[in-house]
Amino acid sequence: MVHALKRFQRQTGLTIALMLSCLWNVTGVSAQPGALMHVNTMANSSKSNQSKVFYHDSKWWAIALDATNKRWYIWRYDGNGVWARNKALDKSTQNRYDALLHEATGKLSLVRSHTNATRFWSLTYNPAGTWNTSFTVDIPLFGNIDNNHPLTLAQASNGDFWVFRIASGKLEAKKSSDGGLSWSLTPITIKSALNQPRGVVDAAAFSQGGNNYVGVSYGEEGVTGSTSRFGFLYHLDGDPDSVWTDESSLITYQGSEQANNQLSMTVDANNNIYLLTRTFGGGTGVPRNTLYKRTNTGTWQRRPVIHSPAAGWTSPAIAIDTSTTSLILSGIRQDSSFAEYKIVAIGSEATASSAASTKLLFAAGNAFQNLTVPRQYVNGVVGMMVCAANSATNDMWFNLFQTVVAPPVVIDSVTIESNQVNAQARYTIPIITDTLTGSLAAGAGTISLRFPNNTSVPSSLTPSLVTVNGTPASTVTTNATLREMYITTPIALIGGDTAVVVVDSLAGVINKTSFGVDSLQAWTSAQLTPDYSPGYTLVRTTTTVTAAKVTPLPTDPDSISSYTIGFHLGSRGRMLAGLDTFRVRFPAATGMAHGALSQVRVNTELATATADSAKRTISIVMPGAVTTANNDSITLFIPETALRNPDTLGSYTLFVSTSVETTQVASLPYAIEPYSLIGAPVVGTTDNFNHQNQSKLFHHGGFWWMAAQSKIDKDWHLWKFDGFNWTPTLVISNSAKPRPDIALNAATNKAYILLPGTGTVQLLRLSFSGGAWSIDSGYPKAVNSVQTDEMVLVRGLSGRLWVFWANDSTLYGQRSNNDGAVWSSPFVVKSNLNDGAALTDAVPFKIGGTNVIGLGYAENSSNNNVIYGFLRHKENDPDTLWIDETSSLPQPVGTSADNHICMATHNNEIFMVIKTKGGGGATTTQNALYHRTSGGAWSIYDINQDHGWTRPVVALDITNNVLYVYGTREGGSQIGEMKRVNFGDYGSLLATPIDTSFYSDTDLFFDSSGPAHPVTSATNLMIASSNTTRNEVWYNLLLLTSLPKTGGPAPQEHLAQGAIEDYKFSAEVYPNPFNPETTIRFRIDQPSRVKLQIFNINGQLVRTLINRDLNPGEHLQRWNGRNQAGLPVSSGMYILRLQYGDRVTTARMQLLK
Repeated sequence: MVHALKRFQRQTGLTIALMLSCLWNVTGVSAQPGALMHVNTMANSSKSNQSKVFYHDSKWWAIALDATNKRWYIWRYDGNGVWARNKALDKSTQNRYDALLHEATGKLSLVRSHTNATRFWSLTYNPAGTWNTSFTVDIPLFGNIDNNHPLTLAQASNGDFWVFRIASGKLEAKKSSDGGLSWSLTPITIKSALNQPRGVVDAAAFSQGGNNYVGVSYGEEGVTGSTSRFGFLYHLDGDPDSVWTDESSLITYQGSEQANNQLSMTVDANNNIYLLTRTFGGGTGVPRNTLYKRTNTGTWQRRPVIHSPAAGWTSPAIAIDTSTTSLILSGIRQDSSFAEYKIVAIGSEATASSAASTKLLFAAGNAFQNLTVPRQYVNGVVGMMVCAANSATNDMWFNLFQTVVAPPVVIDSVTIESNQVNAQARYTIPIITDTLTGSLAAGAGTISLRFPNNTSVPSSLTPSLVTVNGTPASTVTTNATLREMYITTPIALIGGDTAVVVVDSLAGVINKTSFGVDSLQAWTSAQLTPDYSPGYTLVRTTTTVTAAKVTPLPTDPDSISSYTIGFHLGSRGRMLAGLDTFRVRFPAATGMAHGALSQVRVNTELATATADSAKRTISIVMPGAVTTANNDSITLFIPETALRNPDTLGSYTLFVSTSVETTQVASLPYAIEPYSLIGAPVVGTTDNFNHQNQSKLFHHGGFWWMAAQSKIDKDWHLWKFDGFNWTPTLVISNSAKPRPDIALNAATNKAYILLPGTGTVQLLRLSFSGGAWSIDSGYPKAVNSVQTDEMVLVRGLSGRLWVFWANDSTLYGQRSNNDGAVWSSPFVVKSNLNDGAALTDAVPFKIGGTNVIGLGYAENSSNNNVIYGFLRHKENDPDTLWIDETSSLPQPVGTSADNHICMATHNNEIFMVIKTKGGGGATTTQNALYHRTSGGAWSIYDINQDHGWTRPVVALDITNNVLYVYGTREGGSQIGEMKRVNFGDYGSLLATPIDTSFYSDTDLFFDSSGPAHPVTSATNLMIASSNTTRNEVWYNLLLLTSLPKTGGPAPQEHLAQGAIEDYKFSAEVYPNPFNPETTIRFRIDQPSRVKLQIFNINGQLVRTLINRDLNPGEHLQRWNGRNQAGLPVSSGMYILRLQYGDRVTTARMQLLK
């Protein structure tokens, strides 16, 4: 602090104290610490090294910009939240002011820094209450280097003024020895060759050993990958201007943190110097704010203030309170942009990191920056004034708060109705105020409540539902995270009064989740220290969970099975994350593992679970990531490693309870019966899986990955398949609108995800390391704002990214040469299509060594003239130069196009599967495969004629040279179907028998997806489809095998290798060989007892799958590769024996591991 300043002396007097307590009640640390300074102010303060706040003539003053005319003013605080303009200063939003008050003479000195010119102001105070200009003078050749690094002003004990800055890597000053009338002509170099060209400075006068000095501190701008440091130098009054002693080497660091260009400095009455800083970079555990102290003997100390990067302060500011002989440390939290402060006793700076933080400026939805605090000492009478810019509302805010803490309030017995846990309750809270300090003004004073942990406090409520001594409140705000309620008292309360606060049950406060004795806290704007109420008791709830819907998968008797259990919590069933538990009791015939379980999930989140096989119960702890409310939906998933179905057919129930709702409730009945499903659900997903031209599946790092939407949060996640279960691993979009398309670059461990929505299109780039994907820094990148979600993404062989779409009878594209950081403007590929709507897909390939992009399209079926088309583009050609091969594509005969298309490529051949409009009879093409040879010749091959697939997809097995096509059957039976043929044998597609890829009783499937990249025997083939009946995605992992090289009938390797006596009594095994499971399909022509058994090659019975009466028709039975005890069998050959009446057939099947 500048020695020329007169120190505030502690004042006494009841009148002043009462007046100031009234002021503090307006803006004290309460429901909303701080308030708008004036509606005309503009958020244009600067770094905290400049002081724009001071106290004079029993009033607080501040320097702020008026938004109406862009002029700076000195504003006077008249109390009760009212500020008034008092003195006009210069006009420019680029000005930055630093104020220095000489209390004894009533003189105010200002330095107005600017990038072009700096001006010094000298003002005097008029007893009438105004500031008058004595003179102004420019300080030549000494502007800011920029507005983020303003100058600072100091006055030595001998009266000399100093102005400091950092410019072009030099610490510089100018000096005036005549009260600011004239200044040194050229900048005085104090220190050169700094580490950074920019930085912030602060300065003050001090004494040591009987001598007077000016000290200047600096903080260099933090730059990634570069060195930045804090520094301090001092100058003896009267020495040559350029003679300075440098103590920068004495300022140390805890670890690898660097300096930053944010600091504030002050000096106490004993000439100890304090420097509050913000650091830059460094590893985990280094301080984000550090307090340095230079003792009056010249030694330096370093004390951490805040370690957490999230809680670290920007705009650090420091002031001294003489009432408590304390430092007031303040700043703006980086994570939430609200201001807070700590009070640290001088001499106990080591407690700075553990000192409690208190809100200083806070309003929901607002963001503060650039604190300014007084240079002068403050005390318990005048209080502490702070100001800061509110960037959210573009104005200035302030807070005048007490530095001397009043005693806490006293809380009488609290009454709660109802006192059951999780009940929406009525609270009656008597609060006794302090006789001397507890008065609260009506409409200004606040009463604050903090409810116990896990109490649910609403984010907003109707104020009239809260009363104070029977009078409804007009203003009540809440903080749901902190469980706090801030009530502006509607009545005046005199110190010693009892304020009975009643929070009606309709206000929405819900009791905590656990029963027992607890207490709440209360404080007021006059008595800021929270106090606890006497204990009150909460009892167990009497509500229950709803009856659960149970889905075993599979449902085979005596088979290991996963269980999905869905239910709702009761009306008072809210559970605490990380603490409360579920209890599931299974029927006696269910087999169960014992001890800790893995892969158990609650609402898709992994959970800690323990099984007790003797009691047939599983206890599951609510994951920390899952928050619940009363009546919320819960889905429990227990994997097949934990449970084995009862060995007897029948209807079963299990029981569910929670640690909150302890009554066990029987589930809805679930059936244990032969499993007839093909495919399995991705638990926790929705069926938003369109479109088939987009690839949402890929294989990398030994795992399959899928982009799918979560049923819980409706966000899009990247899910990982571990061979048994799908797990959401990474949120790729917080919006429900996108429909992702994925392009994999396996060689560089990169994946690109296009996120086209209905209002914006973004691109993610992911990196793979350590078995997991992460989003690269700086992503997502904006692509465009086209109103479509049907876009496709392709990565060219040159590394460029391309996106394509159709709109208004036109094909469009965009290109990026730098991984999506910058995109070209949309360009037209082809116009004047035959319909306004079309679907596109694209692949990269080569023609004669040249990298080419191939773009296919399928026009919508709104008229009979619509067609399929294809264009190609050399990647180095201009974006609009495309060669149209559409005339070379044979169009289906007797029908026309529909906008269903999916493409793949291998060895520079192109495969394009389509769906037509249909109609025209039993021989009309419904689905077809277009094939383009590497030489450019096009052919078309029918896939289906008698019925069609919607959303067809193509995939390529390059180990066995097999082409797969699959989709969803149109019509009443919307099941997944597929065909496969050898490469080159595309003419046999129509005659190739259809395999079922997805089936579940009467469930309906729709959108399909598969990998855009070729697959191998090492990866196998993962396909997926949306189950619209169950609103979830289903998957099927197909084991890849070769097909016979025949030129005759279609390949039949998936048929059982055994005698089939007639068509009605036949069996098929698919896949075969298999791992880990296969499906057996057979038909019978009349009701009969059927026995389906598996034997090893020694004739020993391994498993009985069916032994019961069946109705005529087709039947499906899965075998999961396990024996009758539920244990996995070894690799090898097994015999299937099917007995129907007096007929028997056998077949061989091979299990490969």
